Amino acid sequence: MREDFAAYFLKAGSEFYKNKRFEDAANCYERAIAINPLIPESWYERGLVLYKLGSYEEALQSFEGALNIDKRYVDAWNNKGVTLDKLGRYEEAVNCYGAILKINRGIRRPGKMKVSLEESLANISRHLPASITLPRSIPGTFPAGVQRLRFFTSTWAAMRKQ
Repeated sequence: MREDFAAYFLKAGSEFYKNKRFEDAANCYERAIAINPLIPESWYERGLVLYKLGSYEEALQSFEGALNIDKRYVDAWNNKGVTLDKLGRYEEAVNCYGAILKINRGIRRPGKMKVSLEESLANISRHLPASITLPRSIPGTFPAGVQRLRFFTSTWAAMRKQ
């Protein structure tokens, strides 16, 4: 019975979200979480709405809530990375995209995750010394993306030691 109420609020929140009624959607997701805090989609959807409302720290907490329940929730990792990027926490954002690469090792997944990784690395590149440059784009396969991520992490680690 509790599951039914949580599912009801999750669905209602989705409808509000589709109609750009973000505050109403957030309220529905919060009610779904209050009823059953073990549904990762409720946390994830709440994070999306809070991001739209500009509440980035709260959105981050919601994506983390989803990941506390399901560590392999790729969309939650992606949106956590996007949110960290928005907050200027670029190294943490790249770590999120790295987690996705580990989950999907060897699988091609074009689309928004690849774009988010490229955007995050571009933001990081702006903070690197002029002597260090990163390639501008990520090849379409994850193994190549992993190589670029490894290059970045080793470069970042070397910089932090200086």
